[in-house]
Amino acid sequence: MVKRVLILGNDSFPFHRISDFAPLISEIVEKAGFEPSVTQDLNQLEGDRISTYDVLLCYYTGGELTESQLRGLLNFVSSGGGFVGLHSAADSFKDSEEYLDMLGGVFLSHPKHQTFHIEVADSDHPITKGINDFDIYDELYILRHDPTRYHLLLYCLWEGERQPVAWTKGYGKGRVFYLSLGHTKEAYENPAFREMLRRGILWASGQL
Repeated sequence: MVKRVLILGNDSFPFHRISDFAPLISEIVEKAGFEPSVTQDLNQLEGDRISTYDVLLCYYTGGELTESQLRGLLNFVSSGGGFVGLHSAADSFKDSEEYLDMLGGVFLSHPKHQTFHIEVADSDHPITKGINDFDIYDELYILRHDPTRYHLLLYCLWEGERQPVAWTKGYGKGRVFYLSLGHTKEAYENPAFREMLRRGILWASGQL
């Protein structure tokens, strides 16, 4: 049976247009062996709709969830669905503490686009095994987060502080993977980024 990933995004902001990034994300989803579907419709999060997917990949920016959309999303993950938060997923639905608790962090600010040095925090995890520290031209998110609530995979030293870049966490019976990279098209050409996202999808689905 074909495994399916719902890619949720929007075109509300010119720098995170899902119409621009959907082909790049979909290619990686397909490399992971999944069938991608792209939507900007938040009603796809409602229970009877989202339940037909194995993983939700969120590249949404801003927005608000209705109670039924929020319940559908959280029930999907807590019941065993996979959630992959990519970049702006931490800058979405910020009026919902339940969503942010599920994700594990929230966007605060970012320095200008530049080349950042990303370091591996756990080289034994299935998502990072065999991946070395790497450089990437992208946008680094400074996040509000609680490091006791997730398992750190990648980080970046910025102004003397360790900023989380990728983590995993549980949510009920489900798995959550967050990767803060993915703002620039150059990021999607980076082999380490592509492999991290591919494996993250597999891990969130329970296949890794």
